[in-house]
Amino acid sequence: MKKIIALLLCVLMVLGMAACANTTTDAATNSDSTADTAKTDTADTTSADTAEDNTASDDVVTITYSYWGTPDEAASVQAVADKFHEEYPNILVEVMAIPNEEYVTKLNTLATANNLPDCGIMNESGVLDFASDGLLYDISDMYAGAESMPLDSITFKADGAPVAYSAANEVLSLYYNKDMFREAGLDAENPPATMEELYAAWDKLIQKDGNGNVTQYAQAIGVKSTVAMMPVFMWAYGADYIKDGKSVLDSDEATAAMTMIADAYAKGVSPVGLTGQEADDLFAAGKAAIEFNGQWAAPGFRSSARISFFISFR
Repeated sequence: MKKIIALLLCVLMVLGMAACANTTTDAATNSDSTADTAKTDTADTTSADTAEDNTASDDVVTITYSYWGTPDEAASVQAVADKFHEEYPNILVEVMAIPNEEYVTKLNTLATANNLPDCGIMNESGVLDFASDGLLYDISDMYAGAESMPLDSITFKADGAPVAYSAANEVLSLYYNKDMFREAGLDAENPPATMEELYAAWDKLIQKDGNGNVTQYAQAIGVKSTVAMMPVFMWAYGADYIKDGKSVLDSDEATAAMTMIADAYAKGVSPVGLTGQEADDLFAAGKAAIEFNGQWAAPGFRSSARISFFISFR
């Protein structure tokens, strides 16, 4: 029995994408030029109000922090930025929210304009690409003189200098709609724990109209602009993409995994080619019974009135 892989590490990096502003003038200029990129009213309003409260001080330095996330996460990020400002009143953090599917593209555009945010989060592949292009700042002084500092194993370096530190490991779990499970005659308290159980649940959860059109999907599978889902299915079969520097996509395990997902699409388990956001929306709207997603999705799903969901950490 192949166990469902319920843990996926998506390492987020704290990186210095440009030198933090050294003077109030430089910081204010950077703040003005990047303010338009913020996507959340919360970030814009709170940052503006806080900045107004500090106009009397000539020592306040403004730095920009970029991230991606849901509206619920936006509120949490802003709360942390505000708390930071309370503890360090001479530093104002301007939050720059960028949609996940646009994140790297937006940063590349800002890099071309020589207008990158001062710091932010990025996945490991982005860190490596930006570091190779010389876009990341040497943050050696961040922990200078500190009694403890991040392990070398979670430090990303360029030419021997640290440019990013791993900040978080994300947990991928199985989210499922308990009401849909009950309606399909499935045990809502015992979700699938193996691939075989998942396949059996798929068959019961798919609903079609008289013309054969899918009206309820078994699972929302995002494959673009999201945490990579195909590797999850590959690993569940003991397959991989590369081994010892060579492609192993022609292995029996990889063939079995890809055949399985192709068959799943053919029978309507999930729409083909969903982005991560589209998959989230489908599940949150109660149109798909299952989704693999990270812990960051829980607040948004919880606020949806259309679903009664549960998270399986098996």
